[in-house]
Amino acid sequence: MRSLLATSLALLAASAAANSIVQVNNFCPFSHWITIMNGTFFVEGQQTMELARQIAYQTGINGKGNSLGITTSNNYWTPATPKVVLYYSTDQGQIAWSINSLDGEPFANDHFNVTTATGSGSENFDVCGSAVGYEGKGHSCADTGNVTLNLNLCLGPEWAETETQVE
Repeated sequence: MRSLLATSLALLAASAAANSIVQVNNFCPFSHWITIMNGTFFVEGQQTMELARQIAYQTGINGKGNSLGITTSNNYWTPATPKVVLYYSTDQGQIAWSINSLDGEPFANDHFNVTTATGSGSENFDVCGSAVGYEGKGHSCADTGNVTLNLNLCLGPEWAETETQVE
């Protein structure tokens, strides 16, 4: 039984490593909501979910026309709700992504960034471009099956000061 469990975990880790992913890292001292929009598939019941503080969310980069909308309240579809929107797709061995705001800006430009990496070595950092703030610029790279597109929330000096003042 133990060897079956170890083998299953090893296979799970190997299969997970074979897919490029998007990861949202909530470094904020408060929750956010993620709204998932996908051009090629939809998972019932998982369209909007809370991302608690200091937690990360991961999803695979699969197909075209995908986006994650990030809001500070659970009302994404209200026009007055400011949103960070991360668009991403994979097609013909290429990953494409961009970051924009919609209906206002929930973060100042230095309060989030997007980074990309492959594997765990620092030499593999920034393989698919990076962004600080809402740039609306397209990025692309080869989809090697192990690219991680990180959206890091609550970065910058204001958040660092807030966290050090809390006791």
